[in-house]
Amino acid sequence: MTNGFGISGAVLVGLLLALVAFMFSRYRIQGAIVRGPFTWRSFWGEELGAVSVLYFIRGGPVIINGSATPPTAIQASQVQKQTAQVIFTADSDVQALFTHNWGLDASAPTYFEPEILYWEQLTNAGGTYVAGLTFDVTNTNVVKVNKLNFLGTGGTFIVTLRRPQSIGQ
Repeated sequence: MTNGFGISGAVLVGLLLALVAFMFSRYRIQGAIVRGPFTWRSFWGEELGAVSVLYFIRGGPVIINGSATPPTAIQASQVQKQTAQVIFTADSDVQALFTHNWGLDASAPTYFEPEILYWEQLTNAGGTYVAGLTFDVTNTNVVKVNKLNFLGTGGTFIVTLRRPQSIGQ
């Protein structure tokens, strides 16, 4: 008969001790100390990875300012341009979905629509690397924003979509 504290209990205790040590340590990325003591926000957002897409849209009666909720089809039909702040918090984050809800026709990808513009606002590597983005427009309501996956490629990108036949296009 055992006391109930077997191998699995020892493993759990070891993991708990490792987590406590990690919480109060400083650690390095690319040779520089970049973070202080552990915070749950940094752990969940940066270590486990999380992609955020915040929508910034205005035109006619539609105003969306920094919302994580994409525009509805009715809202989208009233605007010609949509902008999103796409935040890749970890190197392992490789795809974000920019939902525009324009309901483009099936031939839109053939004509490279919608028009996509982007620029990098902030890099996790302190501006050392510029991550490459690619885009998949095969869905008529969603643009897939794909990021190359290598060290230092997390960051914040501003992605703008312009609808076909919009003013200035």
